[in-house]
Amino acid sequence: MSQDAQTTTAISRRKGHHLLVVLSENPAISPCPNSLQPISLPRDPLPTRSLESISTSTKLLKRELSFPFIIASMTGGSQHGEAINKNLAQAAEQERVAFALGSLRILTKPGGLEQLPTFAVRNYCPSVPLIGNLGLTFLQEEEAVEHILNLVDTLQLDALYLHINPMQEAMQLAGDTDNSELLFLLEKAIPRIPVPVFVKEVGSGIPGKLAKQLLECGVAKVDVAGTGGTSWVAVERLARIAAYPEEVQPSEVFDSWGTSTADCLTEAVALGVAREQLIASGGIRSGLDIAKALSLGAGYTSAATPLLAPAMQSSEGVAQVLARWRLELRMALYSSGLDVPK
Repeated sequence: MSQDAQTTTAISRRKGHHLLVVLSENPAISPCPNSLQPISLPRDPLPTRSLESISTSTKLLKRELSFPFIIASMTGGSQHGEAINKNLAQAAEQERVAFALGSLRILTKPGGLEQLPTFAVRNYCPSVPLIGNLGLTFLQEEEAVEHILNLVDTLQLDALYLHINPMQEAMQLAGDTDNSELLFLLEKAIPRIPVPVFVKEVGSGIPGKLAKQLLECGVAKVDVAGTGGTSWVAVERLARIAAYPEEVQPSEVFDSWGTSTADCLTEAVALGVAREQLIASGGIRSGLDIAKALSLGAGYTSAATPLLAPAMQSSEGVAQVLARWRLELRMALYSSGLDVPK
């Protein structure tokens, strides 16, 4: 096997290990309390409007959503990636929510285009926002922007997530751990990218000060992705143990590393970050959680883990979860007097 083939195979295998760890429901991957649970919404004991009149709809990237939700990045480029992404895309189209693909980096590797079918889902979700995903460190690569332009065109993307995950990368045996020029590279790249650029964390949080910095660089939206949901540091640690049992391994001391989703939102709002610039993920597990995140200043919400197991089975299972969350959000709005921001 050539070196290039070994690289793409290793990436695919690692993605597969990630799925197995998340699907195992090991409590170690959710080490932090959900920071949205203690949040109390206002109570309206005598609503002056009917439940049926409550609108949960909003817009993202000029496309209509039935409620402010993005199916978060999960996978692609792995054994089950094609089926999972097809099911997620079909459910997104049926329930009219946005859909973010897993990391596209494997497609930029020599031979990686063999994995294109695991990401090519636009035909399954033609009317909703489709968002790509790459690590921010990808901008350090030669011709990074050219790769991005090709991906945007090939996959018909409406936007691009660039994720930051320093502790997860540190947990990898050969992770990308040089972040010294990333803000400079980001600011330089954004004008050349033809779709809006979002930046997200992966479960350790983006504090308010950094969120503001990113937006000043030209980022369109920031997904704070704080602690309280799945810890991708813990997922990476467990995947590393499974893949390299003979290596010296870090312990669980960093599994809860980060800032909570609620604190990230509160800090960003206090620094003047606008609602439409904020996406909340990290602990979204119900429509009530969505309402709480909106009450803290988020314009949109996102989640992955609760949708992964259903996505392994069918699009209908994913659609049922999304429909339930939309109903719960409407009930929360009805009983609190709040509204989805338009």
